[in-house]
Amino acid sequence: MSYKNSKQSRVVKTSGNDDFSGSFGEISVGYVVNAEKQKQCVAVKFFKKEEDKKEGDEDGNLKLHSKAIKVAKLIKKCLDEKKRRHLIEMIDAGSVTDGTDKLIIIMELGTETFADRMYDRKVRNESDKDWLKIIAKLAIPLEEFHNVAIHMDVKASNYLYVPKNGKELLKLIDYDGAQLIDSRNKNGTIFVDDAVFTEQYCAPEFEGDNHLISRKFDIWSLGMIIHEAFVDKLRQEKGKETLELEDRERFMTEMRNLYDYDSFSKSYIKKMLNKSSNIASIDQFDDKTWGKNNNLVEIVLEFWQRYPKTALLVTNMLHPTWQQRLTAKGILDFVAGKCYLRELKWAKKAKKLRLFNYFKFGELKQMIMQKQRMIRIQLWKKNRKEMQEKFGNLKRKVAQIMEQQQKEIDEISMITNCENE
Repeated sequence: MSYKNSKQSRVVKTSGNDDFSGSFGEISVGYVVNAEKQKQCVAVKFFKKEEDKKEGDEDGNLKLHSKAIKVAKLIKKCLDEKKRRHLIEMIDAGSVTDGTDKLIIIMELGTETFADRMYDRKVRNESDKDWLKIIAKLAIPLEEFHNVAIHMDVKASNYLYVPKNGKELLKLIDYDGAQLIDSRNKNGTIFVDDAVFTEQYCAPEFEGDNHLISRKFDIWSLGMIIHEAFVDKLRQEKGKETLELEDRERFMTEMRNLYDYDSFSKSYIKKMLNKSSNIASIDQFDDKTWGKNNNLVEIVLEFWQRYPKTALLVTNMLHPTWQQRLTAKGILDFVAGKCYLRELKWAKKAKKLRLFNYFKFGELKQMIMQKQRMIRIQLWKKNRKEMQEKFGNLKRKVAQIMEQQQKEIDEISMITNCENE
């Protein structure tokens, strides 16, 4: 297949198949012949032409193609090779010369995405250390990318494993929707007029008419990936298959709303506690009710109980106030034990720590105790004993988590705060 870049006509050989597909086009596996006349395996991304474009309107996919090229070139210009090791490299770009006017970007070829491995259940996380290691691997590409732009579409399928010198690097891909940042003010906000993102991973600050975002937009998305991975681990342990795409998207939306300040209210928790049928273990929910009612809270509590340090970090990454989220560098420093979270020290007592959103552990414990008092006087309830046991177990779980977090608070040394600016 011949194509033309800005300088000359060249040839790339492809499989002729749509080996992968995305929202804006297909990707074929192929190869190019480099300057040393050696074959280099590549991925060729084809951009679809907009079929429903009105006459006189700019082709949106042409804009995406141009933006991806611009971002890739800027990465190469601004970052030396060591500082962009975890960002997918663009080898060339142009337009196909077969009369179809297709646009292409030629990139490094990878093997699997992080999503592939996660849902094939090849990634096993059994401890805090395992989870923090995964978070670090996902944060490293973001730290590099945030020197140039905000990605805006961070998700498990946009991380690609790429073989390199006998090793394997996890790289961030898909720059179509990235937003360039001011190199003089990397911590500032930018106004986004034309955005490309996946709704389930979208940070709450980008809602309604508010289109001001910062690098922290991507940090929120990273936090959602970790919840996505954890819930699939729970399903695996219960002998359940991975959720179908539609159910997975619904679950992710429900989880996002739990952490989104504007979508959440304490009445959600009160409603949960007032319906005894909702106080159930995770494995009692089928795919359609996975993520409904208190099942979400049960999942979050389970995460805190099993992996307290990871849960503390992810709760920060999903802070409703974007200024409070750590930077990618702050995340890496936290994982390395070089710093602590400001809110951990501010809380002083575990009951004042956020369980999720702005909802604190102490508030949940108090609501459970109120419910227990009500159950004691409801002598006519047939399932009174069962409810007492369920709420007792829930209270003990919350108490165990608070005890663990209190130890973290008490052990804070004089090391510095983690970077959130």
